[in-house]
Amino acid sequence: MNSTHLLAFRCILFVILLLQALYAADAASGLWWPWLLLAAYGAGASALFQLGRLGRLSPRAVLWTFALDMGATTTVLLLTRGVSSDFYIAYFLVILMSCLLENLNYSFIVGGAACLVYGLAAFPGIDAEQSPTVLLRLSLLLATSLFGSFMADVTRRVRLATAEGYEIRIAWMERLSLAGKAVSAVLHELKTPMNTIILSADFVKALAGKPDQRAESDHQLDVIAQEAERAAAILTDFLDYTSPSELRLEPVDAALPLRKALERVALRLQDRGVELRAEVEDGLTVLGSERHLIQVFLNLIVNAVDAMPMGGRLGVSCRRAGKTAEVVLEDTGVGIDPEVLPGLFEPFSTTRAGEGGHGLGLHVVGWIVQKHGGRIRIDSAGRGKGSKVSVDFPLAAAS
Repeated sequence: MNSTHLLAFRCILFVILLLQALYAADAASGLWWPWLLLAAYGAGASALFQLGRLGRLSPRAVLWTFALDMGATTTVLLLTRGVSSDFYIAYFLVILMSCLLENLNYSFIVGGAACLVYGLAAFPGIDAEQSPTVLLRLSLLLATSLFGSFMADVTRRVRLATAEGYEIRIAWMERLSLAGKAVSAVLHELKTPMNTIILSADFVKALAGKPDQRAESDHQLDVIAQEAERAAAILTDFLDYTSPSELRLEPVDAALPLRKALERVALRLQDRGVELRAEVEDGLTVLGSERHLIQVFLNLIVNAVDAMPMGGRLGVSCRRAGKTAEVVLEDTGVGIDPEVLPGLFEPFSTTRAGEGGHGLGLHVVGWIVQKHGGRIRIDSAGRGKGSKVSVDFPLAAAS
């Protein structure tokens, strides 16, 4: 309900009651009570306007504020003997105000109460000469009350229909926006295996015609095949993410997916001038999905490499830490602002929006780590001071 419109109606009602008080002042002296009531009514209307504008009045509380309007109207008209005069139109105004409630029941309550109060205050008796006039006025008030209730209900229905249309359109736009972001994120994730395939293909092409490099060519061809499979797996992973399902966890050496991830980015590390220092301990068996663990490590390694556009050093370690296998990646890259760290795993949160990042990679990584019963944390001293990522996976019972 618009509190400004309600205040405008109350200002008109105040003027009507003020005119009645001025008219009565010419007919009788010593009528100071109406002026006091008008002052109190004006102050009360102003206070209700402020509360309504601040949103502190519920619809039911607004309904009760109409008692102020009817009380002021009836008291002033009774004190000035204006109930039977033409100033009874003040009750019409109160009934019309009830249309702003946009609630059929509430509007009917206000209209019915206004008719009842006026009937009790103005009805002079069944034999009085003014009885037909009062009855006619009361009939008009009743008709206005019914019409006001009807208008309140129509207004409510129109607003609901309009709001529903806007809500459907806004929901559709939000879904379209999320779909666009998801597609962009998928394309971003596919860039890594595609780039690896391109680099590996160029490398094999350069080795063509060199029989002594046949073994290296075969290895790079295997990398191309593996990355093509990974590209298809990424699409499958995103489909799994949009309709989450339980991962198939089997005993796997944590060092195996980590080494495979490092093999697939070897050319990328060389191309970026990144020095790799790896200390990987074998025999740390965890319950996991090898394909998903490779995706986790690849995503983290690629993020570290992208944080070192001018080259740098990447330290990778996998070792036992109590009852967990701890994988740590430390880079000498651009670092991360401390205030950004808490929201890195939120959907579509990214520190590289201008470089093709879409903020779903780390969210998927966090989801995979959680499904493996692990923990992941990212630390950085700030911009230009590098980053450290630690991932812990619980060791299998046999380890």
